[in-house]
Amino acid sequence: MISSDSEGNLCLFDANDNYRLQRTVAKALSTGKKRFVTLSMSFDGKHTAYVGPTEYTVTIIETNSLNQILKIDISSCSLIANDRRLGTSNEAALFAKFAPNKQLIVATTSLKLLKFDSSTGKLLNIINSVHKRSLDYLTFSSDSQYLITAGDNMLKFWDDINFQVEI
Repeated sequence: MISSDSEGNLCLFDANDNYRLQRTVAKALSTGKKRFVTLSMSFDGKHTAYVGPTEYTVTIIETNSLNQILKIDISSCSLIANDRRLGTSNEAALFAKFAPNKQLIVATTSLKLLKFDSSTGKLLNIINSVHKRSLDYLTFSSDSQYLITAGDNMLKFWDDINFQVEI
């Protein structure tokens, strides 16, 4: 079992040994201006993502060992296609969530969604103006066809392929 606390410590417990503490990573998660700290587990359970150690960094670890696999600095990443810069991200992360297709979606303080390849950390897409005033949560529909965002007292359903608002 993996958990975190309000001070940003990450803990790994052995559920087969009376939840004995196996490993702790101190101050791993960012505890900045957010109201909550979230951990996102990949759909196969092998990896966990979180914002930290700063609000500008998203870290991916192995769930069973807490070993770091990838660290993404979102404060200076650029979207590049056909050797042209299409967009740049220069804000802090609110939270990160694994997508069913092994991509990672990061919600930002400027109400954007950043879509990354979770194996390489390459920025794949930037979705601007997801909501007008707040971006509180995101999840995926049970059939993985839609990304669902919550903010501004409403839900938005996004086609996961091209990020067009459906409803």
